[in-house]
Amino acid sequence: EYTIAEMLSDQGYDTAIYGKWHLGYAQERLPLNHGFDEWWGFPVSTDVSWYPDAVGFDSALFGTPRLMEGRKGEGIRELEPYDKSKRPFIDQMIAEKSIAYIERQSNTDEPFFLYIPWSLVHHPSIAHPDFQGKSGAGKFGDAMLEHDYRVGQVLEAIDKAGIADNTLVIYASDNGPDRAEYPYIGDTGPYRGFLGTVHEGSVRTPMMMRWPGRIDAGRVSNEIVSIQDIFPTVAAIVGGEVPDDRVIDGVDQSAFVQGKQDHSNRESVLFFAGEKLMAVKWRQFKVYLRGESPEIDQRGYRQLWAPEAYNLELDPKEQHDLALQNLWLMSPTFKVMFEYVYSVCLLYTS
Repeated sequence: EYTIAEMLSDQGYDTAIYGKWHLGYAQERLPLNHGFDEWWGFPVSTDVSWYPDAVGFDSALFGTPRLMEGRKGEGIRELEPYDKSKRPFIDQMIAEKSIAYIERQSNTDEPFFLYIPWSLVHHPSIAHPDFQGKSGAGKFGDAMLEHDYRVGQVLEAIDKAGIADNTLVIYASDNGPDRAEYPYIGDTGPYRGFLGTVHEGSVRTPMMMRWPGRIDAGRVSNEIVSIQDIFPTVAAIVGGEVPDDRVIDGVDQSAFVQGKQDHSNRESVLFFAGEKLMAVKWRQFKVYLRGESPEIDQRGYRQLWAPEAYNLELDPKEQHDLALQNLWLMSPTFKVMFEYVYSVCLLYTS
Protein backbone atom coordinates (compact mmCIF):
# COMPACT_ATOMS: atom_id res chain seq x y z
CA GLU A 1 0.00 0.00 0.00
CA TYR A 2 0.91 3.65 -0.44
CA THR A 3 0.80 5.11 3.06
CA ILE A 4 0.03 8.61 4.25
CA ALA A 5 3.70 8.92 5.29
CA GLU A 6 4.84 8.00 1.77
CA MET A 7 2.40 10.47 0.23
CA LEU A 8 3.62 13.28 2.48
CA SER A 9 7.26 12.31 1.96
CA ASP A 10 6.69 12.60 -1.78
CA GLN A 11 5.36 16.11 -1.13
CA GLY A 12 8.62 17.12 0.56
CA TYR A 13 7.62 16.49 4.17
CA ASP A 14 10.00 15.17 6.80
CA THR A 15 8.21 12.30 8.57
CA ALA A 16 8.58 10.84 12.07
CA ILE A 17 6.78 8.41 14.34
CA TYR A 18 7.28 8.05 18.09
CA GLY A 19 5.44 5.23 19.85
CA LYS A 20 3.48 2.15 18.91
CA TRP A 21 3.81 0.56 15.47
CA HIS A 22 1.37 -2.34 15.31
CA LEU A 23 1.69 -3.33 11.65
CA GLY A 24 4.28 -6.09 11.84
CA TYR A 25 7.77 -6.48 13.27
CA ALA A 26 9.71 -8.03 10.38
CA GLN A 27 12.23 -5.49 9.02
CA GLU A 28 10.37 -4.95 5.74
CA ARG A 29 7.19 -4.07 7.66
CA LEU A 30 8.69 -1.50 10.04
CA PRO A 31 8.05 2.27 9.66
CA LEU A 32 11.25 3.18 7.83
CA ASN A 33 10.15 1.00 4.93
CA HIS A 34 6.77 2.71 4.72
CA GLY A 35 7.49 6.40 4.40
CA PHE A 36 8.90 7.46 7.76
CA ASP A 37 12.32 9.09 8.08
CA GLU A 38 12.74 8.21 11.75
CA TRP A 39 11.15 6.11 14.47
CA TRP A 40 11.48 5.42 18.16
CA GLY A 41 9.04 3.06 19.85
CA PHE A 42 7.90 -0.52 19.93
CA PRO A 43 6.69 -2.75 17.06
CA VAL A 44 3.85 -4.52 18.85
CA SER A 45 1.28 -3.56 21.45
CA THR A 46 1.93 -2.34 24.99
CA ASP A 47 0.75 -5.53 26.68
CA VAL A 48 4.09 -7.13 25.73
CA SER A 49 5.54 -5.34 28.77
CA TRP A 50 3.67 -7.95 30.84
CA TYR A 51 5.35 -10.91 29.18
CA PRO A 52 8.67 -11.09 31.11
CA ASP A 53 6.73 -11.26 34.41
CA ALA A 54 4.28 -13.91 33.23
CA VAL A 55 4.39 -17.31 34.94
CA GLY A 56 6.46 -19.69 32.83
CA PHE A 57 7.79 -17.03 30.43
CA ASP A 58 10.87 -18.36 28.64
CA SER A 59 12.93 -15.70 26.86
CA ALA A 60 14.67 -18.45 24.89
CA LEU A 61 11.35 -19.29 23.19
CA PHE A 62 9.97 -15.76 22.91
CA GLY A 63 12.54 -12.99 22.89
CA THR A 64 12.13 -10.29 25.52
CA PRO A 65 10.32 -7.39 23.79
CA ARG A 66 12.54 -4.36 23.22
CA LEU A 67 12.21 -0.73 22.30
CA MET A 68 13.57 0.21 18.87
CA GLU A 69 14.78 3.25 17.00
CA GLY A 70 16.12 4.08 13.58
CA ARG A 71 16.60 6.58 10.78
CA LYS A 72 16.14 6.10 7.06
CA GLY A 73 19.42 4.96 5.55
CA GLU A 74 20.80 3.84 8.91
CA GLY A 75 18.47 0.96 9.70
CA ILE A 76 16.72 0.08 12.95
CA ARG A 77 18.43 -1.06 16.13
CA GLU A 78 17.11 -2.70 19.28
CA LEU A 79 17.32 -0.82 22.57
CA GLU A 80 16.56 -1.75 26.18
CA PRO A 81 13.89 -4.33 27.10
CA TYR A 82 10.29 -3.11 27.18
CA ASP A 83 9.10 -4.51 30.50
CA LYS A 84 7.11 -3.33 33.51
CA SER A 85 10.05 -1.32 34.85
CA LYS A 86 10.05 0.73 31.64
CA ARG A 87 6.26 0.83 31.15
CA PRO A 88 5.52 3.89 33.38
CA PHE A 89 7.99 6.08 31.49
CA ILE A 90 7.07 5.35 27.87
CA ASP A 91 4.72 8.27 27.26
CA GLN A 92 7.08 10.71 28.95
CA MET A 93 9.72 9.57 26.46
CA ILE A 94 7.29 9.80 23.54
CA ALA A 95 6.41 13.37 24.55
CA GLU A 96 10.05 14.39 24.99
CA LYS A 97 11.05 13.03 21.60
CA SER A 98 8.01 14.60 19.93
CA ILE A 99 8.74 18.00 21.48
CA ALA A 100 12.41 17.82 20.44
CA TYR A 101 11.35 16.95 16.89
CA ILE A 102 8.88 19.87 16.74
CA GLU A 103 11.54 22.26 18.01
CA ARG A 104 14.07 20.98 15.49
CA GLN A 105 11.76 20.99 12.47
CA SER A 106 10.23 24.36 13.23
CA ASN A 107 13.66 25.90 12.70
CA THR A 108 13.86 24.56 9.15
CA ASP A 109 12.03 25.42 5.94
CA GLU A 110 10.93 21.80 5.53
CA PRO A 111 7.31 20.88 6.40
CA PHE A 112 6.88 17.90 8.69
CA PHE A 113 4.47 15.10 9.53
CA LEU A 114 4.63 13.79 13.09
CA TYR A 115 2.63 10.70 14.05
CA ILE A 116 2.34 10.10 17.80
CA PRO A 117 0.72 6.74 18.69
CA TRP A 118 0.71 7.02 22.49
CA SER A 119 0.96 3.95 24.71
CA LEU A 120 -1.54 5.18 27.31
CA VAL A 121 -4.27 4.39 28.14
CA HIS A 122 -3.65 0.90 26.76
CA HIS A 123 -3.29 -1.81 29.39
CA PRO A 124 -1.30 -2.32 31.48
CA SER A 125 -2.37 1.19 32.46
CA ILE A 126 0.64 2.12 34.59
CA ALA A 127 1.06 5.88 34.71
CA HIS A 128 4.29 7.75 35.34
CA PRO A 129 5.08 7.92 39.11
CA ASP A 130 4.21 11.64 39.09
CA PHE A 131 0.60 10.73 38.24
CA GLN A 132 0.07 7.55 40.23
CA GLY A 133 -2.69 7.97 42.80
CA LYS A 134 -3.47 11.52 41.64
CA SER A 135 -6.80 11.03 39.83
CA GLY A 136 -8.83 9.38 42.58
CA ALA A 137 -10.17 7.02 39.92
CA GLY A 138 -7.62 4.22 40.10
CA LYS A 139 -4.80 3.37 37.72
CA PHE A 140 -6.90 3.93 34.58
CA GLY A 141 -7.86 7.39 35.80
CA ASP A 142 -4.21 8.11 36.57
CA ALA A 143 -3.28 7.01 33.03
CA MET A 144 -5.93 9.33 31.55
CA LEU A 145 -4.60 12.18 33.67
CA GLU A 146 -1.09 11.63 32.35
CA HIS A 147 -2.29 11.24 28.76
CA ASP A 148 -4.08 14.58 28.93
CA TYR A 149 -0.91 16.18 30.27
CA ARG A 150 1.32 14.66 27.55
CA VAL A 151 -1.00 15.81 24.76
CA GLY A 152 -0.92 19.26 26.32
CA GLN A 153 2.88 19.22 26.26
CA VAL A 154 2.89 18.58 22.52
CA LEU A 155 0.31 21.31 21.82
CA GLU A 156 2.32 23.72 23.98
CA ALA A 157 5.46 22.89 21.99
CA ILE A 158 3.63 23.70 18.75
CA ASP A 159 2.46 27.03 20.18
CA LYS A 160 5.91 27.83 21.60
CA ALA A 161 7.51 27.13 18.21
CA GLY A 162 5.20 29.72 16.65
CA ILE A 163 3.78 27.32 14.07
CA ALA A 164 0.27 26.76 15.46
CA ASP A 165 -1.51 28.66 12.68
CA ASN A 166 0.21 26.54 10.04
CA THR A 167 -0.14 23.18 11.78
CA LEU A 168 -3.07 20.79 11.44
CA VAL A 169 -3.41 18.65 14.58
CA ILE A 170 -5.60 15.53 14.38
CA TYR A 171 -6.45 13.71 17.61
CA ALA A 172 -8.27 10.41 17.13
CA SER A 173 -8.90 7.15 18.97
CA ASP A 174 -9.01 3.72 17.38
CA ASN A 175 -11.52 1.93 19.62
CA GLY A 176 -13.44 1.97 22.86
CA PRO A 177 -12.37 0.23 26.09
CA ASP A 178 -10.99 -3.29 26.27
CA ARG A 179 -12.62 -6.02 28.33
CA ALA A 180 -9.22 -7.21 29.59
CA GLU A 181 -9.26 -5.31 32.90
CA TYR A 182 -12.91 -4.33 33.26
CA PRO A 183 -14.09 -2.37 35.23
CA TYR A 184 -10.75 -0.66 35.78
CA ILE A 185 -10.34 0.45 32.18
CA GLY A 186 -13.51 2.49 31.86
CA ASP A 187 -17.01 1.87 30.57
CA THR A 188 -18.80 2.57 27.31
CA GLY A 189 -21.37 4.82 29.00
CA PRO A 190 -24.50 5.30 26.87
CA TYR A 191 -23.26 2.80 24.27
CA ARG A 192 -22.84 -0.96 24.13
CA GLY A 193 -19.92 -3.21 23.30
CA PHE A 194 -16.17 -3.24 23.88
CA LEU A 195 -13.01 -3.62 21.80
CA GLY A 196 -13.51 -6.53 19.43
CA THR A 197 -17.14 -5.74 18.64
CA VAL A 198 -18.66 -3.45 16.03
CA HIS A 199 -21.19 -2.01 18.48
CA GLU A 200 -21.10 1.73 19.13
CA GLY A 201 -19.13 1.34 22.38
CA SER A 202 -16.21 0.12 20.30
CA VAL A 203 -16.44 2.01 17.00
CA ARG A 204 -17.93 5.41 17.88
CA THR A 205 -14.81 7.22 19.02
CA PRO A 206 -13.95 10.93 19.18
CA MET A 207 -11.87 12.76 16.63
CA MET A 208 -10.76 16.36 17.08
CA MET A 209 -8.91 18.69 14.75
CA ARG A 210 -7.11 21.96 15.50
CA TRP A 211 -6.03 24.36 12.78
CA PRO A 212 -6.40 28.03 13.85
CA GLY A 213 -7.90 30.19 11.13
CA ARG A 214 -8.91 27.17 9.03
CA ILE A 215 -11.04 25.05 11.41
CA ASP A 216 -13.49 26.84 13.71
CA ALA A 217 -12.82 26.27 17.39
CA GLY A 218 -15.67 24.70 19.34
CA ARG A 219 -17.53 23.37 16.31
CA VAL A 220 -19.12 19.98 17.04
CA SER A 221 -20.64 17.52 14.58
CA ASN A 222 -22.14 14.06 14.73
CA GLU A 223 -21.67 13.44 11.00
CA ILE A 224 -20.06 10.14 9.97
CA VAL A 225 -16.32 10.34 9.40
CA SER A 226 -14.09 7.27 9.16
CA ILE A 227 -10.42 7.04 10.05
CA GLN A 228 -10.00 5.88 6.45
CA ASP A 229 -10.86 9.44 5.42
CA ILE A 230 -7.73 10.95 6.99
CA PHE A 231 -5.48 9.90 4.09
CA PRO A 232 -7.47 11.48 1.21
CA THR A 233 -8.37 14.50 3.36
CA VAL A 234 -4.76 15.29 4.18
CA ALA A 235 -3.76 14.57 0.59
CA ALA A 236 -6.29 17.15 -0.62
CA ILE A 237 -4.99 19.74 1.85
CA VAL A 238 -1.32 19.35 0.89
CA GLY A 239 -1.84 18.65 -2.82
CA GLY A 240 -0.73 15.05 -2.54
CA GLU A 241 -1.60 12.13 -4.77
CA VAL A 242 -4.20 9.47 -3.92
CA PRO A 243 -3.63 6.21 -5.86
CA ASP A 244 -6.05 5.64 -8.73
CA ASP A 245 -4.94 2.06 -9.46
CA ARG A 246 -6.94 0.56 -6.57
CA VAL A 247 -10.11 1.12 -4.59
CA ILE A 248 -9.54 3.70 -1.84
CA ASP A 249 -12.12 3.38 0.94
CA GLY A 250 -11.55 6.85 2.37
CA VAL A 251 -13.16 10.04 1.04
CA ASP A 252 -11.91 13.62 1.02
CA GLN A 253 -13.44 15.48 3.98
CA SER A 254 -11.36 18.67 3.68
CA ALA A 255 -14.31 20.93 2.80
CA PHE A 256 -16.39 19.50 5.66
CA VAL A 257 -13.76 19.80 8.39
CA GLN A 258 -12.94 23.36 7.32
CA GLY A 259 -16.60 24.37 7.61
CA LYS A 260 -17.15 24.97 3.91
CA GLN A 261 -20.10 22.55 4.00
CA ASP A 262 -22.39 21.34 6.77
CA HIS A 263 -22.43 17.66 5.92
CA SER A 264 -19.82 14.95 5.69
CA ASN A 265 -19.04 13.48 2.27
CA ARG A 266 -19.81 10.06 3.75
CA GLU A 267 -23.29 8.65 4.44
CA SER A 268 -22.18 5.14 5.34
CA VAL A 269 -19.38 3.02 6.72
CA LEU A 270 -18.77 -0.74 6.82
CA PHE A 271 -17.70 -2.72 9.90
CA PHE A 272 -15.77 -5.97 9.94
CA ALA A 273 -14.65 -8.69 12.35
CA GLY A 274 -11.52 -9.95 10.67
CA GLU A 275 -12.62 -10.53 7.08
CA LYS A 276 -16.31 -10.94 7.97
CA LEU A 277 -18.60 -8.06 7.02
CA MET A 278 -20.60 -7.54 10.20
CA ALA A 279 -22.65 -4.38 9.82
CA VAL A 280 -23.40 -1.30 7.73
CA LYS A 281 -24.02 2.11 9.23
CA TRP A 282 -26.09 4.40 7.02
CA ARG A 283 -27.08 7.86 8.26
CA GLN A 284 -28.46 7.34 11.78
CA PHE A 285 -29.17 3.63 11.26
CA LYS A 286 -27.05 0.52 11.62
CA VAL A 287 -27.95 -2.82 10.04
CA TYR A 288 -26.27 -5.99 11.29
CA LEU A 289 -25.66 -8.83 8.86
CA ARG A 290 -24.13 -11.03 11.56
CA GLY A 291 -24.77 -11.10 15.28
CA GLU A 292 -22.16 -10.64 17.97
CA SER A 293 -21.92 -10.72 21.76
CA PRO A 294 -21.16 -7.19 22.95
CA GLU A 295 -21.41 -7.76 26.71
CA ILE A 296 -18.40 -7.64 29.03
CA ASP A 297 -18.49 -11.36 29.84
CA GLN A 298 -19.23 -12.63 26.32
CA ARG A 299 -17.38 -12.74 23.04
CA GLY A 300 -18.41 -14.44 19.84
CA TYR A 301 -20.35 -14.21 16.60
CA ARG A 302 -23.46 -15.92 15.30
CA GLN A 303 -25.53 -16.18 12.16
CA LEU A 304 -28.76 -14.17 12.11
CA TRP A 305 -31.99 -15.52 10.66
CA ALA A 306 -32.61 -12.01 9.34
CA PRO A 307 -30.72 -8.69 9.52
CA GLU A 308 -31.13 -6.55 12.64
CA ALA A 309 -31.52 -2.76 12.46
CA TYR A 310 -31.17 0.01 15.06
CA ASN A 311 -31.83 3.75 15.07
CA LEU A 312 -28.67 5.05 16.73
CA GLU A 313 -30.08 8.48 17.47
CA LEU A 314 -33.02 7.07 19.45
CA ASP A 315 -31.33 3.88 20.63
CA PRO A 316 -27.55 4.39 20.96
CA LYS A 317 -27.26 1.28 23.13
CA GLU A 318 -28.60 -0.80 20.20
CA GLN A 319 -31.21 -2.72 22.18
CA HIS A 320 -34.38 -2.39 20.08
CA ASP A 321 -34.32 -4.17 16.72
CA LEU A 322 -36.62 -2.34 14.30
CA ALA A 323 -35.73 -4.19 11.11
CA LEU A 324 -39.10 -5.92 10.51
CA GLN A 325 -40.95 -2.62 10.87
CA ASN A 326 -38.51 -0.86 8.54
CA LEU A 327 -37.62 -3.26 5.77
CA TRP A 328 -37.03 -0.26 3.50
CA LEU A 329 -33.67 0.13 5.30
CA MET A 330 -32.38 -2.93 3.46
CA SER A 331 -32.39 -0.98 0.19
CA PRO A 332 -29.81 1.74 1.04
CA THR A 333 -27.68 -0.43 3.31
CA PHE A 334 -27.56 -3.44 0.98
CA LYS A 335 -26.60 -1.11 -1.86
CA VAL A 336 -23.51 -0.06 0.12
CA MET A 337 -22.72 -3.67 0.96
CA PHE A 338 -23.06 -4.96 -2.61
CA GLU A 339 -20.93 -2.14 -4.00
CA TYR A 340 -18.17 -3.24 -1.64
CA VAL A 341 -18.56 -6.95 -2.45
CA TYR A 342 -18.57 -6.22 -6.17
CA SER A 343 -15.39 -4.12 -5.90
CA VAL A 344 -13.57 -6.91 -4.04
CA CYS A 345 -14.74 -9.66 -6.42
CA LEU A 346 -13.84 -7.53 -9.46
CA LEU A 347 -10.34 -6.90 -8.16
CA TYR A 348 -9.86 -10.52 -7.20
CA THR A 349 -10.96 -11.99 -10.53
CA SER A 350 -9.00 -9.48 -12.57
